[in-house]
Amino acid sequence: MTVDLPSRVLAVAVRLLPADRAQWGRAMVAELSHLHGRSSRRRFVVGCLRAVLQAPRGQDAPGRALVGVVVSAAVGCVGLVSYGLVHYPGLRTGPGVWVATAAFLAAVVVYLLTAVVVVGRLTGPCRRVLPLVLLGGPAITVLWLLVGTAATSSSVPGVLPVVLIPLGSLALGGAAAWRGRSAAAGRQVVLLAALLAGMLLFLGWAGAAVVTGGQPYDPGLVRDFHSSGAPDLATYAVDDDLGSGMMMLLLVPLLTWTLGVVGASLTAGRRGR
Repeated sequence: MTVDLPSRVLAVAVRLLPADRAQWGRAMVAELSHLHGRSSRRRFVVGCLRAVLQAPRGQDAPGRALVGVVVSAAVGCVGLVSYGLVHYPGLRTGPGVWVATAAFLAAVVVYLLTAVVVVGRLTGPCRRVLPLVLLGGPAITVLWLLVGTAATSSSVPGVLPVVLIPLGSLALGGAAAWRGRSAAAGRQVVLLAALLAGMLLFLGWAGAAVVTGGQPYDPGLVRDFHSSGAPDLATYAVDDDLGSGMMMLLLVPLLTWTLGVVGASLTAGRRGR
């Protein structure tokens, strides 16, 4: 069975177009069906990809600001991991390090593309609530950082942020659905805020570990280090924190989005009644 790679690539590319350019995307797909030479089909698809990437999306100020923040966060995440791998050579000798790095890069790329596509497809009412993403994403990040700090410090109470995390996610979805006047608006805003929170949390958590060498070292970490075979304590601590950061990069957006969708649905139902 022969795979028509140009048509597959073009089909994925047109899905990145905003809703008001969907007809243009269908026209490109139809035009490709009339081309038969391999070189001509490849050149046509390359040209279409260039047009898709240059297509205007999110031209209002909140849309541009949000895409800029998400892109900056994604670049920061990749740069942070790259710096860690260079500054702590022992990280590169661990088992499965390159598999974990590939999974991390895939997650960041998926988050980035998802955010760009969602922003590009937002309608007018939904665009008005985009500032909630720039407020809600960092707020969720701060709550999770407080939970992490409380877990390693007896001087910081951990009950309050643990309670506020689900309440904050529910409230974010509810506020977006109320202001956007639909559950769909709430779901889209919460999705964007969840992706942003995941990347910001990774930057804060993993960044602190890379800069400080994973300090302070708790007794359990020191005990585990002696049986780990790691070259030094700093490398072991950074490796542990990077692993935790990658888990949160996946967990936080999923949990935030799930709770936010519940809040958006409940609020939209109440507003409809």
